Amino acid sequence: MIRGCLKIFLGGLILGIILTFFVPGRGGSHSKEPGNTGPTALVRVVPIKMGPISKRLVAFGRVVASPGRAKVLSIPYESLIGTFFVLQGQEVAKGTRLLEIDPTPGTLLKFEIARNNYRTARLLLIKAKRQARLKLITNRELIQAEQAFRNAGLVLKRLRDIGASQRATICSKFHGIVSRIFVSPGSIVPAGSPVMEIVAQDAVEIVLGVEPEDAHLIRPGDQVSLTAVNRPSQREIKGRVQAISRSIDPSSRSLDVFVSVPSPPTFMLNEYVRGDILVASKRGLLVPRSAVLSEGSHSVLYTLKDGKAIRHIVSPGLENDRETEISGPDVSEGDLAIVLGNYELRDGMAVRVEKAQ
Repeated sequence: MIRGCLKIFLGGLILGIILTFFVPGRGGSHSKEPGNTGPTALVRVVPIKMGPISKRLVAFGRVVASPGRAKVLSIPYESLIGTFFVLQGQEVAKGTRLLEIDPTPGTLLKFEIARNNYRTARLLLIKAKRQARLKLITNRELIQAEQAFRNAGLVLKRLRDIGASQRATICSKFHGIVSRIFVSPGSIVPAGSPVMEIVAQDAVEIVLGVEPEDAHLIRPGDQVSLTAVNRPSQREIKGRVQAISRSIDPSSRSLDVFVSVPSPPTFMLNEYVRGDILVASKRGLLVPRSAVLSEGSHSVLYTLKDGKAIRHIVSPGLENDRETEISGPDVSEGDLAIVLGNYELRDGMAVRVEKAQ
């Protein structure tokens, strides 16, 4: 019984091998159409079209103050920081109260000394004029007393003008955004130290980081489409490349691309943005990228004509993530380019077009 079962199994195996290799339509990757002597490939085609194509470079960055446009608020005398009326990042109008300051004891002492010097110089000048009328001093001594009085008056006036004698309220001189606050309430700041930075509402730009190997593609004046990364509903803004840095950032290993934006901008200071830089644009014959194959040193495109695949050597041009521009002596607009199934084709091979789903 075991011998009989073995014969049946061997007979079925031999029959399967015969069907696989000798019955038409079984065991191959290509099918044969009635009347064809060779295999037929199943392909998908699209018409070659004439149209515009553009290449864009994607980069990310943030909104910063334009160089030289940020105004740093400083106080010309040593002072004690009092109350802040604004927060970092707040938009302020011209005349908005920013903070209160008080002169330190050292500043008040300087003011008192200046006032005493002025009073003393005034008395000495009165005395010098009296002595000059009596011919007790020379004209040169009188001129020196007058000069000392003027100098003492200028020092006192300056201290009064900057408010060194009393509590003062500092107000914004223009419309802008408080970008940075350098001090805290209760701190003592030396004369001339920065207290606050304010950026004018229209004085911002975008800094994008690009890979160094892509820098040669970008030129000043290139158009940039800008969108806020964390605000998808924010409308797209068009900007222009102003400059490309020639120094690599040591932390990010990227190059800075500076982009100007229209005024007033809708982005917020320090906001994270995406920039699509238009680095090239032209018109030409276009096919999907999958239509162009690489064969050694050549680029090859197959088209469909009279049910057969026709091989063309083409020169690819500008390309993006969807399309490739092509040129060649025997390809033209309207030809049917094979975009799927082309890897297994040979010149003159019969093909069948895949039916639309």
